[in-house]
Amino acid sequence: MGEGLCHQGAGAGQLVSSPSGGVPTLTAVRERWATVERGVRNYLAGLTEEILKLHLSYVNLKGERWTYPLWQTLFHVVNHQTYHRGQVTTLLRQLEAQPCAIDYLLAHDFRFRSQ
Repeated sequence: MGEGLCHQGAGAGQLVSSPSGGVPTLTAVRERWATVERGVRNYLAGLTEEILKLHLSYVNLKGERWTYPLWQTLFHVVNHQTYHRGQVTTLLRQLEAQPCAIDYLLAHDFRFRSQ
C-alpha cells in the first residue's frame, strides 16, 4: 500500500508524511488513501473505450522508451498491486498478525450481504 500511495500521490506531489517527517500515522494514511481513492474513482469514471485505446509512452530507468495502450497500463497497475497485497499479507503473518481477507469473491459477497 505504501508504494501505491507513493505512486498515486507522486503525480500530485503529495506524499503521506508525519509532522516530524517520520512514519505517518494510521490516521494520516487512511485520510490520504481516501483522497487518492476518490481521485482514482473519478478518473476511471471518465474513461471511454476511445481513451482506453490511446497510447501512453514513458521512459524507464534504463532510458528505454516504451509505448502501450492505456488499457494495458491500467491492467499492469492492478496486477502490480496484487503482488504487493501478497507481500503485505506475508509480512503481517510473519509478525503473527491476522491480515484481512484479500479474496475478491469474499469481498464481493460481503459487500452485498452488508447492503
